[in-house]
Amino acid sequence: MNKSDYKRMVEEHLKNEMFYCQTRSNLTDYHNNMVTKKLNSMLSKGEISEKIFNGLLNDKPKTAHIYVLPKVHKTQVNNLYPSRPIISGIGNATEKISHFVDEHIKPFVSSIPSYIRDTTDFISQIENITDLPDKFYLVTLDVTSLYTNIPNHEGILAVAKCLQANKPDYTTGYSSILELLKLVLHSNNFEFNGNHYLQIGGTAMGTRVAPSYANIFMGDLENRLLQKATHKPHTYKRFIDDIFLIWVHSLTLLEEFIKYMNDAHKTIKFTSEISESEISFLDTTVYRVKDTNRLAVKLFTKPTDTHAYLSYTSCHPKRMKDANPYGQFLRMKRNCTTETDFEINAEKTKLHYIRRGYPEELLNKHLAITRTQKRKDLLKVKEKNNDTSRVPLVVTFNPRNPDLKSLILKNTKLLQYSETCKEVFAKPPIFAFRRNKNLKDLLIQSKFSDQQTPGKSRTHVQQTCKRNNCKYCLLLDPKTVFTSHITKKTLKKKCTYDCETCNVIYLISCNRCRKQYVGQSK
Repeated sequence: MNKSDYKRMVEEHLKNEMFYCQTRSNLTDYHNNMVTKKLNSMLSKGEISEKIFNGLLNDKPKTAHIYVLPKVHKTQVNNLYPSRPIISGIGNATEKISHFVDEHIKPFVSSIPSYIRDTTDFISQIENITDLPDKFYLVTLDVTSLYTNIPNHEGILAVAKCLQANKPDYTTGYSSILELLKLVLHSNNFEFNGNHYLQIGGTAMGTRVAPSYANIFMGDLENRLLQKATHKPHTYKRFIDDIFLIWVHSLTLLEEFIKYMNDAHKTIKFTSEISESEISFLDTTVYRVKDTNRLAVKLFTKPTDTHAYLSYTSCHPKRMKDANPYGQFLRMKRNCTTETDFEINAEKTKLHYIRRGYPEELLNKHLAITRTQKRKDLLKVKEKNNDTSRVPLVVTFNPRNPDLKSLILKNTKLLQYSETCKEVFAKPPIFAFRRNKNLKDLLIQSKFSDQQTPGKSRTHVQQTCKRNNCKYCLLLDPKTVFTSHITKKTLKKKCTYDCETCNVIYLISCNRCRKQYVGQSK
């Protein structure tokens, strides 16, 4: 996408005065002072410890910035794809308190009746439905721009009702949790193209608390709507803003129900899809088993999916690359009710991995192991390992590095000679790798600016070095164009340079004999 179209795409979002307003100055420091003041108040009341207080403080807050993700699989409007606005708030004034609030409200999300944890949870619930009539409809509803369309006061009220209903035994008072949530919602300032803005409606997609906050709001809203509905769906399940329904009444009543849902709230609106045979939800296609009233699933991939799996030549640990296909095969085994659907998708995926450079014998090995797995075991919930006693050793991966894991484990006993190390390293450390920078990291940044970076101006004004009486800079041609003495072709110089500039193609012209020499510097 060219820069002007991307800029126009972001500005289309920023024009919406319901959600964004431009500010005269950068509000980052002001918002950070408000957060600090509230944390000081909580510390003095004993609601947080000094350790937590220090952890939540942000001495050098950064200003967030907005970027958009184009939805290239959807229809263009005014020559622009619809897009999802993301506010990158890493290091901003409310980042840490957003984490803090999320830890306090996230435990109650799973108690919402419609809650779906993930695809595996959805499959387990759908395949266990046995009481469907002969005629029913499969329906999906999608909330339009959920995060930005949640009214702040309604979202905070929903969280307050959730805390009151569950009555958690927290050291931090409910009112303080809600005050911090208000700061997260109302102090969401950001920058775009040198201008400063404030989000005045909804929550930012990018802040840590957003998914839990949106789930609790939708849980409260749908509870009120379903209670008042004249005809209710047989099954109602939701994953954040994606809703799956099974409707056992007439099609007319279904259309009335969807209209009722859309008319019930000022900002929360739904798009819908209806089918009697099959429908896509998350990364599955739910379909009716022929001549039965039961439901089954198979793998769903979007038409825009290029299956660009990690290249086998990529700079990643070999164990990780070798394990990737196995993880995908297991996912297909889970997402396909029948062996036939699994085999079809597995063979297609195998070809995609071969295209990405993976050895065929490795793929055949993983596929053979997957075939021996029992699907019912793959659908079971796995307990997370919450062992925090092992110290993580995180290093940036480089294939030229020695085998650090073997070296350290071999010499772990040396740590036991120090009383401090003996206490810290009671167990061997956990080894983890940080991904090295790739081309995208080096070439692309989410922060947008259509102005030239200072010091990189592409003007044709000659620069001079900082050395006194430099004899080389005097020989550099100040003209902005140069001409070949053989072909008579004229070209323009495109950048500034001095005698210390590296990596350039240079031209030396003899003023006496008119010969020219082209060379390359390192």
